[in-house]
Amino acid sequence: MKKSKNIFKSLLLLAFPLLLTPLSASEFKTTSQNTEIIESQVSQIDDFLVLIQKRLALTDSIAKWKWNRTRPILNEEAEQKLLNQVAEKASEKGLNPESTKHFFRDQIEVAKLIQISHFENWSEEKVSKHDEDFDLNEDLIPQMQTINEALLSKLVSLQPLLEEKSGQALLYERAQVVLKGYPKEVIDTSVHSLLDLQPSK
Repeated sequence: MKKSKNIFKSLLLLAFPLLLTPLSASEFKTTSQNTEIIESQVSQIDDFLVLIQKRLALTDSIAKWKWNRTRPILNEEAEQKLLNQVAEKASEKGLNPESTKHFFRDQIEVAKLIQISHFENWSEEKVSKHDEDFDLNEDLIPQMQTINEALLSKLVSLQPLLEEKSGQALLYERAQVVLKGYPKEVIDTSVHSLLDLQPSK
């Protein structure tokens, strides 16, 4: 036992100077560059998630507009029109049309989840009508179109990162932070389609 303690003490004495050795200039530069890359990736992903957040927030106003006019939540014709449009634009931007449709289909689904939840709550609370200072065609739809365009552009710039498993993991991790406050089902569905992207050929 005494011999083992002496060996351990000798190894510790040999290693101690290495622990105190500062990083070389090249090592420090590499570490600094890696940190900057990660910070840049987080910033890009957060910007993308903020757009999803804005889209979800806009859904609240759309739900109020529908409630005030007793309009149904589902609108399959409008949904299909949007999916066809994003698929066409995705192709023009070099994105996979089917993957892009899948992503926007998920955004439609989370919008439905939020609207259904609102309708159920308003029904229980016996809300007759909401105050509103917006118009569907002149305010809400143009805003939604602007957000959709921005999401498409962000998908183009994020595509190389999201084709990597590390990028997908970072997206999921940041979604839990940026979209905090929404139900987990909404958060997970919002990014689900981007968590298994395959490298483009």
